[in-house]
Amino acid sequence: FTRVDGPSTFSDVGFALPGSVGSPDLDGGGSPESGQQLILTLTGALPSAPTTLAIGLSTVNVPFLGGTFVPSPDVLIHGLFTDTSGQLVLAGSLPPGLPSGTTLVFQEWIADAGGPFGYASTQGVCATVP
Repeated sequence: FTRVDGPSTFSDVGFALPGSVGSPDLDGGGSPESGQQLILTLTGALPSAPTTLAIGLSTVNVPFLGGTFVPSPDVLIHGLFTDTSGQLVLAGSLPPGLPSGTTLVFQEWIADAGGPFGYASTQGVCATVP
């Protein structure tokens, strides 16, 4: 895992969907503040698999591809791939101007023939802008 020192500002909101190699996991680190580093680490996924990162401002928890789509689909980032160990690390910072109290919800969906309807997913994780 890639972690940032200090207490986690992320909470696990559940609903992982297992695939060929079990349930993938999404871990958040860093701070959800403008200009601060934010890290999302996907582990336990199918190696060299295409993924989509879903980012929302709330949870919707709706049935999707045999699992539960956790975030509202405000932003979908396609074209990501796990490495040969089934891991993907994304790092960056949030744009300026996010109001205090804004909730950010993240979930990765992985193409995986061993999952229902050909997909596996991580649990949702969320953080709140301080």
